[in-house]
Amino acid sequence: MLVISQTPWAPDTLEGDTAALIRASKRRLEDDLPPLVLLPLADPAATPDEAALEAALGALAQNESVYLAGAAQVTLASGQPHSIGYLFGPDGKRQLRTPKISPDLVDRYNDATADVNVPAAFGVAATPHGQIGFLIGEDVLFPHLVRALVLNGCELLLNPIRETSDERFEMRQIVRRARPYENRIYLACAAPRAATIEGTEIALPAASALNDWIGNTVSAQGDESFILCAPDIDRLRRLRQAPGPNFPAILRTQLYAPGYAATGENVTEVPTTRAAWQAEGQRRVAATAAQPVKDERLSYGVVLGQHVVRILRKAELAAETKMRNVEEAIELVQFRVERTKPGIVVFPEFFITGAQVNRTPDVWAQIGVRFPGPEIDRLCKFAQDMGCYVSGGCFEADDDWPGRFFNTAFIIDDSGTVIHRYRKIQCADVLGTLPDTTPGSIYSRYVDKYGYDHLFPVVKTPLGCLGTIVCFDMNFPETTRALVRRGAEVILHPTSEPHGGGRSAWEMGRRTRAFENTAYIVSAAMGGEYLNHADTVPNLYSRGHAKIVNYDGNVQVVADGPGRVALEGRIDLRAVRKARANPFSNLAAWDEPAVYGHVYVARQGLPNDLWADDAAEFPYRGMKPTMAVVREYTDEGIFVRPAAT
Repeated sequence: MLVISQTPWAPDTLEGDTAALIRASKRRLEDDLPPLVLLPLADPAATPDEAALEAALGALAQNESVYLAGAAQVTLASGQPHSIGYLFGPDGKRQLRTPKISPDLVDRYNDATADVNVPAAFGVAATPHGQIGFLIGEDVLFPHLVRALVLNGCELLLNPIRETSDERFEMRQIVRRARPYENRIYLACAAPRAATIEGTEIALPAASALNDWIGNTVSAQGDESFILCAPDIDRLRRLRQAPGPNFPAILRTQLYAPGYAATGENVTEVPTTRAAWQAEGQRRVAATAAQPVKDERLSYGVVLGQHVVRILRKAELAAETKMRNVEEAIELVQFRVERTKPGIVVFPEFFITGAQVNRTPDVWAQIGVRFPGPEIDRLCKFAQDMGCYVSGGCFEADDDWPGRFFNTAFIIDDSGTVIHRYRKIQCADVLGTLPDTTPGSIYSRYVDKYGYDHLFPVVKTPLGCLGTIVCFDMNFPETTRALVRRGAEVILHPTSEPHGGGRSAWEMGRRTRAFENTAYIVSAAMGGEYLNHADTVPNLYSRGHAKIVNYDGNVQVVADGPGRVALEGRIDLRAVRKARANPFSNLAAWDEPAVYGHVYVARQGLPNDLWADDAAEFPYRGMKPTMAVVREYTDEGIFVRPAAT
């Protein structure tokens, strides 16, 4: 049983109010297992000596026979205040001590320090309630910190917080719901219902909850003292033994690790006062500020072409079908483009060929789209004629890589020139369903040929700094953050998403990618498919719901179903740059690879170069490589074997 407390606490209330709360909750236990009690971030009015607080927490855990977790701002032996998370066992012994990494952004800074550039231990404690890890307050808003804990074995992530109602409150809660899906964990948040600030008790919003990996939430309904939850850790362990979509197992950690080779030089001296944190925040956002380019359009329209594609089935009709798809996609958006003069038109993933999964690599390498080629040439002419940029996703054949094809996103500028190509990094190849080549599969040769930065291309244009991801990529925050670290302000997302139980999690993930990166996410989705060449009625397997998510995580505009839709929205570069100039909303400015990079280096994940040799021998059939990672992580204790049934 997990008890999530909303009752404010301080060192001098542990033996009274907190002990009484624990006894009241234990009356509702369903078994004899000592419960796990999660306290919120302690009242800020008190900053106790750390040794004294540890002694008090350990004594309470032992006296009440519970696992006791919580966080407080304490005074270290050095005399410096620092927020620390603790877990004590029923024997009174400390099992975890986790320092806070990020500054106190919700409280707009304080006089405490933080481990903002220190390589973190990411400690995990094995308990009967699962393998437990800590992230305090805003730390959970940083995706790599969560991932590093998971790669160290975390199953139940504890997040003691203190929340406030502001313009970012809703998105912080959505992020806390999105993290379990992309990491296959439980996430428990404990927030106090009130706090004493400068001598006055302030009521706070209800934010305590237990979130699981499929979007279910047990949450506080008001100012109740505590909520009771029963995480099914064994169910989570069974899920982690399956190959897909098991995101921690299919993450290509060694592809991202070279990008995290920073050593913390971004911080010369860690702040220890509110004034110093204010100066540091301004320094960081200034360092990430966009540089204007010639003829910049600070506000412009976007048209999303939610296309219904004709699946390419007969090889002898490939050229005809591809060109018909291109012409029908152009026809879909032509009127709106002529009327509104947008800056960019974005089409979905697969909009030229469709996504027939039973094609072999050599067939796709023959019939895929080429740069240049007739389909791309037609789109270039459309861009030039309309005076707008054009983007989309396609199966790309490249003669430099014989027998292979890529799932590629592209951008054409308003002169009709292809200025950007990105090849999907995290794809359904690992699920054994789509035999496209991803850069990680041929990593060594790919990086030798193009350089590491070619994995995450961005392009500076009069429309801002643009980047692209493709469909499934959106579930992996590493990819999006890599683009933003290179300056991306607008991330175009050609996608082709089916109906299914994971859709709500994908939608939360899309909003989370925008919020955590202060970047627009422009998702052009497929609206359906004609399964055969002569069909006149489409199959609506693809769900549509093309949308634009603003840089603050709010959805600007959405097509509310499948089918052919030309959807209009708008990009405001002044607004996104203003948000990035605010250190409380520009989370990426506080991202320090020195904190977590060593974990990515240490974990193999899905190996690079698995398909480096014979292009005809698709290695992912049956998801065998993913299952090998599952076995490796299980042997290492990162994944825990479920109970025998």
